Amino acid sequence: MATRRGGELIGEMGLLDGGPRTATVIALRQTYVRWYAAEAFMALLAEHPGILGKVFLSVCARLKESDHHRIAIASAPARLRLARLLLRLADVQGVDTAQGIEVKVTQTDLGNWTGMGREAAGRRVRQLQQLGFLAVTPARSRVTVTDPAGLRQYAFHTEEPDDRSG
Repeated sequence: MATRRGGELIGEMGLLDGGPRTATVIALRQTYVRWYAAEAFMALLAEHPGILGKVFLSVCARLKESDHHRIAIASAPARLRLARLLLRLADVQGVDTAQGIEVKVTQTDLGNWTGMGREAAGRRVRQLQQLGFLAVTPARSRVTVTDPAGLRQYAFHTEEPDDRSG
């Protein structure tokens, strides 16, 4: 999961290697795109070698970003994987509300994305609610981050604090 801004390339890896696309893009607001067929894109790169260098730098940055996120999520204990994922979701698709940053996500999705299963994700969500990082809400398809700074400290703190264990 990633966020892209205006002017960034999307889909260049599939065009460069001729393989299938590896991601789905969802625009969070009205978006204007410039679409190129593979042949036209390759011709553009051949005609303007400077663009190829920028595409290469973009691909390298994406690979580094992917590695960073994979390490941050996959190598951490379950409690940290979930906290880090919730922070990422809040940054990418969160909506500011009176209670905090609301994220549309199910416990099944959280469990699948963190490799811990729905029940374990639900237990971890309840722990984060008890710690005051998430709002207690009846909606099972939404999570509200009430203390993003506290959750960030919890998610990236190297030692488990005594008063906020879990």
